Amino acid sequence: QELALEHLLRSVEIARHLGASAALVSFLMNIALLHLNRSEALPARRCLREALEIESTFGDELGHPWINYALGIVEVLDGNDTQGAALLARAVRATRAAGETRIRASALCGLAELARSQNRPESAHEYLEEALGLVQSVTPVALRIRAVRASLLAEQGRVSEGRVLMDGILRAADQDWPLRDLSFLPLEEARVLLACAHFGEADRSALKARAAELVAHATEMIAQWPESVSKLSLRQFHARRPLAQLTGTEEAKLVLHTDSRTIDWNGESLDCRRRPVLWRLFFGLCERPEGVQAAELIECIWQGEQMSPASARNRLHVAISSARKLTAPALIELVDGLYRLSVVAGWASDKG
Repeated sequence: QELALEHLLRSVEIARHLGASAALVSFLMNIALLHLNRSEALPARRCLREALEIESTFGDELGHPWINYALGIVEVLDGNDTQGAALLARAVRATRAAGETRIRASALCGLAELARSQNRPESAHEYLEEALGLVQSVTPVALRIRAVRASLLAEQGRVSEGRVLMDGILRAADQDWPLRDLSFLPLEEARVLLACAHFGEADRSALKARAAELVAHATEMIAQWPESVSKLSLRQFHARRPLAQLTGTEEAKLVLHTDSRTIDWNGESLDCRRRPVLWRLFFGLCERPEGVQAAELIECIWQGEQMSPASARNRLHVAISSARKLTAPALIELVDGLYRLSVVAGWASDKG
């Protein structure tokens, strides 16, 4: 990837020099994809926004469908649900104009997941129905759409229907695709099992234990292959199903509101609109409740900013110290080399 990135950056310089706008857009898209696959949101966003601006000079008001889609995913991963939804919707409109069904199906699935996280199941079903009409073969995109539909049905009380659909998806996935392409699947299966436990199926403890295993497996897979859409699934899972629900009934004590960028803690609301470091710190800790390494937390907060390792560690220590002063000294703990929150946490949308 490093060599590919080096060649692409050189190609960007040449395209700029020659004024080859179409080629420049193509190179920027490929660079953004490399950054996304390495979970580097900030450089990916810069490339995508530049590509979108260049597209607008061609007289294309909607822009390239994939650029809108990828930028929408980046914004949602960064907690900007409203902006992300607008970009995903724009990607859907652009694909209708361009006739690109695969990207449209993916964008519709993303909108369905956002609607589900905002407790709008009817809208989620509408997005999924349109997406299902666009995918026929057994591909990761098709499996993702069907898996989201299965878990949504189960969470609405149609557990038998959801479980049968999920069983069929798992059989198809096992035959045709490697696990690295389907790291979202254990999360959707976990949702189905938790719904079964919630709506009174026998052996609730076993269902919750299996769901916890699936979440841990998915988290491990996504850490190994940090593909952006699977990271989105993990974030949305924890937004709706905090880990406490896998083992008990403890309520979240720290809640991140993704629309207003506020954090509820101990009866108070912390406004993080002008505290991006604080927001990204807690965002990273909430995204990985099992614990996160210092290097990953630094990337989450400063997103590819160039700095020496010593400077990065110092800035992280300062950020954690400031966060502890604003909340509680024991809220962020370091266990076995991993930073984690000492309380149950999760996300919420101000829309529902």
